[in-house]
Amino acid sequence: MSRKSFLERRLWFLKWMRDDLETKLAGINAAIGKVEQQLGEDEAPV
Repeated sequence: MSRKSFLERRLWFLKWMRDDLETKLAGINAAIGKVEQQLGEDEAPV
């Protein structure tokens, strides 16, 4: 395997990892927002 093809495969893998982590982070941020929203509703007067 040439150095260039090795680096291209490595770059593809790193970008895939980044995209996967961004997807997971978006889900976590949505969950945090939902819990914060629910906490805000609990503090609102009835």
